[in-house]
Amino acid sequence: MQRMLAVKFLGWTRKLKTVYNPATHVKNIIGNAGFFVSNGHWNYMDTAWKLAKNNPKEFEELMSVLRRQSVLNSSVGMGELRSYFDKHESIDDFLQSTFEKAEEKSTNGKTKEQITRIKRSAGKVTKAIEDAYQMEDDIFKIVAFVNESNRYAKARFSKEYAKLTPGQKAQIDAESAEIVKNTYPTFSRAPKFVKSLSKGLLLGNFLTFPVESVRVSYNTLKLAKDEINSGNPELKKVGISRLVGTLAYNGIFSALSYYFSMAGGRYRDWE
Repeated sequence: MQRMLAVKFLGWTRKLKTVYNPATHVKNIIGNAGFFVSNGHWNYMDTAWKLAKNNPKEFEELMSVLRRQSVLNSSVGMGELRSYFDKHESIDDFLQSTFEKAEEKSTNGKTKEQITRIKRSAGKVTKAIEDAYQMEDDIFKIVAFVNESNRYAKARFSKEYAKLTPGQKAQIDAESAEIVKNTYPTFSRAPKFVKSLSKGLLLGNFLTFPVESVRVSYNTLKLAKDEINSGNPELKKVGISRLVGTLAYNGIFSALSYYFSMAGGRYRDWE
């Protein structure tokens, strides 16, 4: 029983470190903002906003495309969390389920009913928090897709995305979705051995994100290089925008890191 309680405690500790931790939500937004800047995805922000605000039918079509292309609901944090707690996907879950069954057998009918009501209420709250965590990731990917689809429509067909034929849209949708999944952290793209290690009892929830950050950074620079050397003037512009964004983000990040280090007195002994 003590081992089961310890495992349950470890599982909830992991949850508290991610979706139930306000600081993690801030880090999630800042992290995605970095990928957003690195890829120069500020160009079509107004297009994405107007689409969501004024064109519900077109926006729903966009969401359908994103779901079909597996762009949405691919957050690294939520993916890692699901791998801990989804049925039969982790040692934690197996032992937790065993504990809960033992707990049910040891309670009387009235107590069990009270526990059920508490769990139902808590479930609504936790679902709202988890949805918010996922939404923080999805919003950036929606804007990223709108940017890539419009930029590539212009580069490939010399048209605005909205004026493409259905066949042309299908081509641009697939290409843009692949770019977004390669330039933003995506749980399904993480190496299998990393996912396996993430389930270890002694490892925290943040193993996949650093690995994905390396993959994403490499892909962003490689894509920028390929676009600049493509021979297509429009793609070259996209590549330059992506490269400038990457350099700008790294410069801002380095400057802020230096500033906060100085503010914290890290270099005081050097003076």
